[in-house]
Amino acid sequence: MRADDLRDGLQTLITDRQARRAMGRAAASLCDGLGARRVLGVLDPPLAHDGTAISFRPAVSADAEQVLIWQRDSGTRRYSRNPAAPDAKEHLAWFTTRLDNPDCLFNIIMHGDVPAGVLRLDSRAEDGTYEISIHIAPEHLRLGIAGAALTLARILLPGAELWAEVLANNDASHALFCGASYCAEGSWYVSRPRSGHGAPDILEKALP
Repeated sequence: MRADDLRDGLQTLITDRQARRAMGRAAASLCDGLGARRVLGVLDPPLAHDGTAISFRPAVSADAEQVLIWQRDSGTRRYSRNPAAPDAKEHLAWFTTRLDNPDCLFNIIMHGDVPAGVLRLDSRAEDGTYEISIHIAPEHLRLGIAGAALTLARILLPGAELWAEVLANNDASHALFCGASYCAEGSWYVSRPRSGHGAPDILEKALP
């Protein structure tokens, strides 16, 4: 590549915001850049009430059927924005769109080696805020998995504001987010990054 070509290419990126965003989205579809944070969550994982380690793994297309089963659960639907259970075709279209969106961090919550629910982080804007959505498989309720998953979400995105909308009658979710030190703002709960957020203790101990 000639120096002139490189200069022209850089000039295009400087002036073309859409081109930069398209390049960023393409890169994010290959790697979300959160590998180090994911490793931290595995090295020092939060625990469920039964002492089992809780972790995340990125969702993949093979998870679609299991996630549909969880989303059709009556307890999950009761506290969803849309109480109607999705059909298989609707769900697959939604699931594929979420996986293909680099602004969505779609995590399967793992209870040891067993999938136990979903925690999704959807970018709300370009200001570092995310909407958090979480649901736990019915057979894994009351094990403290949701609270551990919120701890992992904060490790994954230490500098982001995390927002969660909770319906008025969803007492369990109100207790969950209050217990995780989220602040209530109307029908929403928000977790703001602590000032001077940096490496967790486990990372600081590992550094020379």
